[in-house]
Amino acid sequence: MCSYPWHVSEDREGSKTATEILGWVSKATGQVQPVDAPVVACLACTHYGYRKDLFAAALADLGIEAKVVNPNESAVDDLFPPGEGVHHDAEVEFVTRYAIPPATVETLTWFLSEISPRTVAAMQHFVHLPDLF
Repeated sequence: MCSYPWHVSEDREGSKTATEILGWVSKATGQVQPVDAPVVACLACTHYGYRKDLFAAALADLGIEAKVVNPNESAVDDLFPPGEGVHHDAEVEFVTRYAIPPATVETLTWFLSEISPRTVAAMQHFVHLPDLF
């Protein structure tokens, strides 16, 4: 599903994204056998964490009780160990081989403006290197 992030990162309102997510979650869950064990849904694409609530709602709509895990939420702990009252100052630069469409920049700016203004500024002035890897 990670090859289809367009709605996730360009549909700020979220209705198209919710429909798309429900369709893909329905397809994915229809391909596995029901188990009598806890279900964990891992959002293993960077964009999906922005719509964690829509993934949880889609699973609930399908009658699946699941813990939805967003690896992005704990990634910062890999760089900066958590601590009460600890503040970390970091420079942010956004280098990508993918030219980010303006609609994506606008939507991600909306998602991230309160969380990380430095990330927003870096994304708005990203460095595009098509041959990066």
